[in-house]
Amino acid sequence: MDQRPEETSAPDNAASHADASAASWPARWSRLVAVNPGRYVAAILAFAAICGVVGAGLGVRSNLEDLFPEHTPAVVAAREAREILPSSNQMVVVFGSPDRAANRALATAFCAQAETLPEIASVECRREIDFFRKNAVLWMDEAELLKIDARVQRAVTEASARELVDPSLTAGLGSDASATSAAIVVGDVGDDPD
Repeated sequence: MDQRPEETSAPDNAASHADASAASWPARWSRLVAVNPGRYVAAILAFAAICGVVGAGLGVRSNLEDLFPEHTPAVVAAREAREILPSSNQMVVVFGSPDRAANRALATAFCAQAETLPEIASVECRREIDFFRKNAVLWMDEAELLKIDARVQRAVTEASARELVDPSLTAGLGSDASATSAAIVVGDVGDDPD
């Protein structure tokens, strides 16, 4: 019997072994997890808990001034602004009910109470109604809006009638020129009376 030893070079053998181990590690991992799933779930949960505890201790600095040098104009301006206005957080409270006197009394009492709180740097109580005057249409019901629409259409029609009248047509017609001009504009243009 003629037996020859297999001829393999060392680098080829190492490469095939590395390929085999690389290809088989997912299979080995899957078998280990399948045999002891509780152990791996517990290990993952323990790792997540450790990460949570360590992460909770990390401080997140949200002050952008820390990112720039002290002499940067933006940092200097921000510090000056902080001296004038200690906090950039703002809260707007709006009181509204059908009783105007109750709204004002509640707002006054709220502002007085808010000024006593040490967490609040400044309180500014204002009664601004300009927004509501400019946007009153937002609070009207449909019937009111339809009345306004009819008035606007009527005003536009009357203004158009005045603009469409040629003054040369009404010259010399006397004091009732507006009624005559309206009749001329309103009358059918295409009909020939003869």
